[in-house]
Amino acid sequence: MRRLILSVWLVLVCVGYSSSRCISEYSKGRFTASRDSNCSNSGYTSIPWKEIPYYRRAILFMNNNKITQLRREDFAVEGKKIVLYLHGNPIKTLQANVFYDLKDLRELSVSAEEIEDGAFNGLTNLQYLWIIGSEKLTSLPRNILKSLPNLKELSINSTGITTIQSRFLAGFEHLTFVDLSNNKIHTIEKNVMEKTFHVDQIRLNGNQLNKIPSDFVKRLKRLDLSKNHFTRIGEDQFSMFTELTHLDLSVNNLQELPSNIFKHNTQLQSLKLQRTNISFIPSINLLNNLHYLDISFNHFEELSIKTNGQILSGGGYQLRFLKIRNSGLKKFYFSGGQRSFKELDISGNCFVKHPYTRFSIKVLNVSNSCLNETIEPYYNGGDWVLDLHGNNYRNVIVNRSRTHYQGSVILSHNKIERIQIRSDSLKLLDLSYNVLSSTSNILIPTYLNIDIGKFILKGNQIHDLQSKHMKKIQVTRLDLSDNNISQFPNTMLNPSAIKYMNFANNKIAHVPKTISTSFSNLIELNLRNNSLVSLPYDIFSDASTLKKFDLSENDLECSCNLTITLNLMQNKDSIVGSCMDDTFNEQNLTSFTGDIAEISKDTKCNLCPIDPCSSRGECKASEQKGFLCKCDEGYAGRHCQFSKSSCFLTQTCGLCNDTICGEHGTCKEVSPTDYKCKCEAGFTGTYCNIPQCILEQNCGLCSKNSPCNGNGTCQEILKKDGSISNNCTCYEGYSGNRCQHLSLCKACKIHQSVCESYTHGCKCSGKVCILNCVETQSCGLCTEGYCLNGGTCFENYYGPIYTEGHELQNANHSCRCMKGFFGKRCEAVDKKRTESNNIVCSNCVVRDPGNLWKNFTITDLVIIIGFVTLVLYKVRRKLYRTNNVERFSNHAMS
Repeated sequence: MRRLILSVWLVLVCVGYSSSRCISEYSKGRFTASRDSNCSNSGYTSIPWKEIPYYRRAILFMNNNKITQLRREDFAVEGKKIVLYLHGNPIKTLQANVFYDLKDLRELSVSAEEIEDGAFNGLTNLQYLWIIGSEKLTSLPRNILKSLPNLKELSINSTGITTIQSRFLAGFEHLTFVDLSNNKIHTIEKNVMEKTFHVDQIRLNGNQLNKIPSDFVKRLKRLDLSKNHFTRIGEDQFSMFTELTHLDLSVNNLQELPSNIFKHNTQLQSLKLQRTNISFIPSINLLNNLHYLDISFNHFEELSIKTNGQILSGGGYQLRFLKIRNSGLKKFYFSGGQRSFKELDISGNCFVKHPYTRFSIKVLNVSNSCLNETIEPYYNGGDWVLDLHGNNYRNVIVNRSRTHYQGSVILSHNKIERIQIRSDSLKLLDLSYNVLSSTSNILIPTYLNIDIGKFILKGNQIHDLQSKHMKKIQVTRLDLSDNNISQFPNTMLNPSAIKYMNFANNKIAHVPKTISTSFSNLIELNLRNNSLVSLPYDIFSDASTLKKFDLSENDLECSCNLTITLNLMQNKDSIVGSCMDDTFNEQNLTSFTGDIAEISKDTKCNLCPIDPCSSRGECKASEQKGFLCKCDEGYAGRHCQFSKSSCFLTQTCGLCNDTICGEHGTCKEVSPTDYKCKCEAGFTGTYCNIPQCILEQNCGLCSKNSPCNGNGTCQEILKKDGSISNNCTCYEGYSGNRCQHLSLCKACKIHQSVCESYTHGCKCSGKVCILNCVETQSCGLCTEGYCLNGGTCFENYYGPIYTEGHELQNANHSCRCMKGFFGKRCEAVDKKRTESNNIVCSNCVVRDPGNLWKNFTITDLVIIIGFVTLVLYKVRRKLYRTNNVERFSNHAMS
């Protein structure tokens, strides 16, 4: 008991933090790489320093808890603090000097309804500050940031602040990034960033601004003014931003822009003007570096891309990305200058005429644009994407690219009835959700063989797949789901190239048994929600590449043949689906794969399905292979599907076939004129047709599969009906019709001191023997409370038990006593023990315990040394901190 108390106490002292709700993880931040403490979203009302070891306090996440108040003394704890996240807490007031003792803090995030002047005093090394998410915070003291000389990034987001006061951000020589997004700012006073020279990015999006001061920071590179209240922008509004590279004015009600608004912004690379209600683009011929322009969701009727002209003259020639989505365009022209384009998105308009015939743009999106004429897009560049989905096309011709690069054509959600493919190589051809009724409407020139990576025909009205054109297409991924297909496409396409096929949601009722040989590289086949009731026998026994076979939502019957079919699949884990048994219960196909040898014993199970030997041989049931065909003369193969005359002429048969070595052997050619049969265990002979037991004169039921499991002797008996069965006589300690149960309550008689376990029972020697297997069982003799004073009861049937020199004669069950106790039920103790020693027992003879230290162990010594060491360490550490404080005070006074 003494040892137990010491152990528990030491564990609680050393590992007292294990009950913490904080998660400790390795974190590599900007300033340190160490174990952090993530206490976020844990319902804390204060910082749980006692649950966090001092060496895990450098990075502390306390965000999104229930802390309502912070005090300076809350942070007067041991451990260096570098990163502290407190945002998302319902803090009422952030008091002055609350963080004063956090001299090493570099990152801080906080939420509060009110922030007092001087709240950030003492944070002289702080570099990153986030004030987040309290709409009740409507203003900040003008000098709140003056105590942060090393500030690099400032974010004030999602608050109720309405005004940025003069000189609020003045004099910060290290500040480079300012984020004031999603507040309610409507006014920015003058000189707000006086003598702050290095800010290059400002986010003011999501406010209520309608102008910005003319003396704003001049070296700005990125400015976001989106989602504000700008209605008019002066011609000189951005003249001071001569180094500006990215400007976002989207989602403002501008309506028009001055003609020379970007006169001084020659470094501009990205310009966003979407949703600004403009109908005219001012000349941007001076923007020689402009790469990205988005003018979507505006009011244009006609635009053109020209090497000289109004919209994209001069600098426009350098554009890489142009987006004019949903802007009411009716006419759009290419006229030179397209080769530099990587992406052109003119979707969602309503063109009266095709905007292109030939194009050199990598990604061209003209979807949802009212187009319905026959088109012949012709591409001149490298890898490309043409997106024409959501139009009204009925007839399409996909032309051949001039280059060897593969392209992608997206024509989904049109009204295509007929398509001609003249391109010999495509990464993707998407014809989903059109009105194709037959693959014969997919036309391919006779001289052309086509390679398509992914061919999508989903959601059409296809019912016929027998097309001579489709045989010229080599596809890796084929999607024909959601059609009206009733027959599996056994002859279409190039089957050996297909790896993924999807025929879900069709009407297929039959799958050909040659699918595994035709589609030899198939990885995934989806036949979900069709009309399948059964599967052909041996359909996938050769499909070594198949990883997923989805048969869910069919009406499969749980038949014997289905079980054998699933068993013969090389990858049984690939099956997805269920079948219905005779009692109308669903069974998972993965588990419905019983042992074929067991199934063969069922007389109702027909192992020879309808004509598996192709009407060219005799079928014979086989426990190992399901069935075996004895082929007619002139035929060979598992299904007698090969004509010997034809395969010998083409040298594809060889000497071996599936029947030559019988059902217990495998044929292997050893020379062009000879072969050899490799027999299964238990069979021998040239053709593996002689059981080994005949040679050994050891045949019969008792010679197979060890029917008594090695725990008894087997004897064959003749029944009244003339059949032969086996009978097991079990060794002592075993029972069951096959001696499969170990009877622990019938242990062997013990007369010697050494106990040994044998296969056929037990052999023991000596006076004391307790079998481990018996100790784990309850045979019924031991009752609760039988053994007194902490003793343990054991069943035994093996004669006298000796404990501490006292013999227990012929006990049926016995007690193993604690130290100092003996007797049949551990009721006796040493005589020298007295009641003054707090020994409690019934019917005890007490003896004096003598020297208690004689029971002292090495484990006790280790525990005591550990405890003393821990106490000395904590005392020494406390003295060290006290001396440091006194030394620092003396130094300050001097």
